Amino acid sequence: MTAHVPRPLSDAEVKQLQSLQALFDPAASLKRVDDFSKWIFASVGVIGTLGAAFSNSALSGLAACGKVVFGVAVLLTGMSFCRNSCDRTDLGARQSLQSGGDVGGH
Repeated sequence: MTAHVPRPLSDAEVKQLQSLQALFDPAASLKRVDDFSKWIFASVGVIGTLGAAFSNSALSGLAACGKVVFGVAVLLTGMSFCRNSCDRTDLGARQSLQSGGDVGGH
Protein backbone atom coordinates (compact mmCIF):
# COMPACT_ATOMS: atom_id res chain seq x y z
CA MET A 1 0.00 0.00 0.00
CA THR A 2 1.47 3.34 -1.03
CA ALA A 3 1.19 6.44 1.08
CA HIS A 4 -0.82 9.32 -0.30
CA VAL A 5 1.35 12.41 -0.55
CA PRO A 6 -0.64 15.64 -0.33
CA ARG A 7 0.02 18.25 -2.98
CA PRO A 8 -0.58 22.00 -2.88
CA LEU A 9 -3.82 23.17 -4.47
CA SER A 10 -3.68 25.15 -7.67
CA ASP A 11 -5.17 28.64 -7.84
CA ALA A 12 -8.13 27.31 -9.85
CA GLU A 13 -8.83 24.64 -7.21
CA VAL A 14 -8.65 27.24 -4.43
CA LYS A 15 -11.12 29.49 -6.30
CA GLN A 16 -13.44 26.53 -6.88
CA LEU A 17 -13.37 25.61 -3.19
CA GLN A 18 -14.03 29.23 -2.19
CA SER A 19 -17.03 29.43 -4.52
CA LEU A 20 -18.41 26.16 -3.13
CA GLN A 21 -17.93 27.38 0.43
CA ALA A 22 -19.89 30.52 -0.46
CA LEU A 23 -22.60 28.36 -2.03
CA PHE A 24 -22.94 26.15 1.04
CA ASP A 25 -22.61 28.97 3.59
CA PRO A 26 -25.44 28.60 6.15
CA ALA A 27 -26.40 32.30 5.98
CA ALA A 28 -26.54 32.21 2.18
CA SER A 29 -28.57 28.99 2.28
CA LEU A 30 -31.04 30.56 4.69
CA LYS A 31 -31.39 33.58 2.39
CA ARG A 32 -32.05 31.30 -0.60
CA VAL A 33 -34.74 29.42 1.31
CA ASP A 34 -36.28 32.72 2.45
CA ASP A 35 -36.33 34.03 -1.13
CA PHE A 36 -37.87 30.77 -2.31
CA SER A 37 -40.58 30.92 0.35
CA LYS A 38 -41.49 34.47 -0.72
CA TRP A 39 -41.68 33.33 -4.33
CA ILE A 40 -43.81 30.30 -3.55
CA PHE A 41 -46.16 32.30 -1.29
CA ALA A 42 -46.78 34.86 -4.03
CA SER A 43 -47.24 32.14 -6.64
CA VAL A 44 -49.73 30.24 -4.50
CA GLY A 45 -51.65 33.49 -4.01
CA VAL A 46 -51.87 33.99 -7.77
CA ILE A 47 -52.92 30.38 -8.37
CA GLY A 48 -55.56 30.66 -5.62
CA THR A 49 -56.94 33.82 -7.20
CA LEU A 50 -57.06 32.17 -10.61
CA GLY A 51 -58.73 29.13 -9.10
CA ALA A 52 -61.41 31.29 -7.51
CA ALA A 53 -61.89 33.26 -10.73
CA PHE A 54 -62.30 30.09 -12.76
CA SER A 55 -64.67 28.31 -10.43
CA ASN A 56 -66.77 25.47 -11.75
CA SER A 57 -69.46 27.84 -13.06
CA ALA A 58 -66.94 30.05 -14.90
CA LEU A 59 -64.97 27.07 -16.21
CA SER A 60 -68.06 25.64 -17.86
CA GLY A 61 -68.36 28.84 -19.91
CA LEU A 62 -64.94 28.37 -21.51
CA ALA A 63 -64.58 26.94 -24.96
CA ALA A 64 -62.90 23.54 -25.30
CA CYS A 65 -59.59 25.16 -26.28
CA GLY A 66 -59.76 27.47 -23.24
CA LYS A 67 -60.32 24.52 -20.92
CA VAL A 68 -57.31 22.72 -22.40
CA VAL A 69 -55.08 25.80 -22.11
CA PHE A 70 -56.21 26.40 -18.51
CA GLY A 71 -55.56 22.75 -17.61
CA VAL A 72 -52.11 22.81 -19.21
CA ALA A 73 -51.27 26.06 -17.39
CA VAL A 74 -52.25 24.56 -14.03
CA LEU A 75 -50.30 21.38 -14.77
CA LEU A 76 -47.16 23.26 -15.82
CA THR A 77 -47.36 25.51 -12.75
CA GLY A 78 -47.58 22.46 -10.51
CA MET A 79 -44.63 20.86 -12.28
CA SER A 80 -42.66 24.09 -11.87
CA PHE A 81 -43.35 24.12 -8.11
CA CYS A 82 -42.31 20.49 -7.80
CA ARG A 83 -39.12 20.90 -9.82
CA ASN A 84 -38.08 24.04 -7.97
CA SER A 85 -38.72 22.43 -4.59
CA CYS A 86 -36.71 19.35 -5.54
CA ASP A 87 -33.83 21.51 -6.75
CA ARG A 88 -33.81 23.47 -3.49
CA THR A 89 -33.91 20.46 -1.18
CA ASP A 90 -31.28 18.43 -3.05
CA LEU A 91 -28.59 21.11 -3.07
CA GLY A 92 -26.66 19.85 -0.05
CA ALA A 93 -26.94 16.18 -0.92
CA ARG A 94 -24.94 16.40 -4.13
CA GLN A 95 -21.55 17.32 -2.78
CA SER A 96 -19.40 16.95 0.28
CA LEU A 97 -16.90 19.71 0.94
CA GLN A 98 -14.86 17.21 2.97
CA SER A 99 -14.16 15.04 -0.06
CA GLY A 100 -11.88 16.38 -2.76
CA GLY A 101 -13.32 13.93 -5.28
CA ASP A 102 -16.84 15.26 -4.80
CA VAL A 103 -15.74 18.86 -5.04
CA GLY A 104 -13.57 18.37 -8.10
CA GLY A 105 -16.07 16.18 -9.91
CA HIS A 106 -18.90 18.70 -10.05
